[in-house]
Amino acid sequence: LKKLKEFYAMNNTIRSLPESICHLHSLKKLMLGNNQLATVSNNIGCLKNLTDLDLRTNQLTSLPETIGDIKSLRLLDLRDNKLTSLPSTIRNLPHLEKLDVRINKDLTIPTWVNELEQRGCTVLY
Repeated sequence: LKKLKEFYAMNNTIRSLPESICHLHSLKKLMLGNNQLATVSNNIGCLKNLTDLDLRTNQLTSLPETIGDIKSLRLLDLRDNKLTSLPSTIRNLPHLEKLDVRINKDLTIPTWVNELEQRGCTVLY
């Protein structure tokens, strides 16, 4: 599956991602909404070609700092989780166009979100 470009696995009961996901170097879209993910492994940062990451409606309480290593990321959908904070490395994603963090009732919105908005990123919170 090294040439796989899009992986849609919404509406399942996925609890974790295998470490081997790091081998999907061609992956551009990873759509994992409405699952049971409680954590995202640090190896998510190795998906350098990823443009769309949908993690909405899971059980996430935090994200790894390595999410900021996905420099090609344009869409990051984190709505409807249990996040309380966001990794500051998100602010360094140069191509981010949309960040959705709605329905994370205990999330403290960091001040650097203003930087994203000023450079044209749509932030929904």
